[in-house]
Amino acid sequence: MTFCRIVCAATLVALLSGAATAQIPLPGIDISPGRSSRPLTPEEKEKQQALDERYKATLEAIPDKKAPTDPWGNLRSAPASKK
Repeated sequence: MTFCRIVCAATLVALLSGAATAQIPLPGIDISPGRSSRPLTPEEKEKQQALDERYKATLEAIPDKKAPTDPWGNLRSAPASKK
């Protein structure tokens, strides 16, 4: 009975510590998107600027979303007013 409790407690501690250590940032590893530890070269800056311009142009090319249509809308009666 006591051995089972010790094994269960150790398993629980091991599982929880694994999840906790996954949240600790490792030294020397920066996984933040868009951030770099070295400065960009002029060619890389130009390439990044071209990508940004194409991205913005693509977003502008997306048509506006139309409101959903209700095919039964004109067949329904108006909701009764509450008094």
